[in-house]
Amino acid sequence: MGIKIVRDRYGNADAVGTPVGTYVGFFIAILFFILGTILLFSGNLVGMLILDITAIIIIYASFHHIKEAR
Repeated sequence: MGIKIVRDRYGNADAVGTPVGTYVGFFIAILFFILGTILLFSGNLVGMLILDITAIIIIYASFHHIKEAR
């Protein structure tokens, strides 16, 4: 759930994200941002950077799937 296979007019298959997968991705990214903020206040800068960069990648991938689904 979250990814569906579609075919274009030439028969090529491609996986695109459905809205459910996009919402789950946003939810996970928000959790990563919250956890990264907690790590920042506890003094763990490297952990915060890793989680925030991962969250940004998840958000970018979600927007890319929205664009591909249209």
